Amino acid sequence: MEQLPSVTIADVETKTVDVVPCGLGLRFYVDVASGEILNPTEQMLEKPAALTKRDLRDAPYVGLDTPWPNDARNEEELWQAVQTFDWWADRLVYDADNILDLLDVGLSDKAVRLFKHLARALSARNIWYGSVAELSKALYTPLRNIERALSDLERHRLIERKHQGRYWPMKISLHPWYAWRGDLQARSHALQQWVFRTAKTGG
Repeated sequence: MEQLPSVTIADVETKTVDVVPCGLGLRFYVDVASGEILNPTEQMLEKPAALTKRDLRDAPYVGLDTPWPNDARNEEELWQAVQTFDWWADRLVYDADNILDLLDVGLSDKAVRLFKHLARALSARNIWYGSVAELSKALYTPLRNIERALSDLERHRLIERKHQGRYWPMKISLHPWYAWRGDLQARSHALQQWVFRTAKTGG
């Protein structure tokens, strides 16, 4: 039987490790000196899919065949307007911790819960379509509490609500910093416009 060489403590390489939480209960252990992720997940080890060119010859002309994204009146119109050129139209970005921090600025727990629901259910960009009744049913909350929570969110400049008449759903725009679905380059412009509008109204 072969004798294995003994290992002294001096021979063991030591590393300074930092723990990085990444949502969904995942934690990555990162070597501070090299930046190496010490516990890569299966998804990270997979080879990323190669980007392919998109055939836009039959794509609709935004503004002609479809409305402009800001003028879309329902989820279908908005999706048609953004999906041609937005490669990441399905990608939702929102930070639950930032939304939870809104409790510290005086928002009620019902308003924060409603805001989180809207953030997770965006149609595209920072837009949600629906009715107060739909929100009441989804959150198991009385209509009057939903209305109060929406008013609270409007007062804190976290949403902009637009009633589109009898035949179209209500349109709610969320603050782009908290939630966005799609290309993040478009988010930067939307965030800039939101800040300008808030500054003009004294928010």
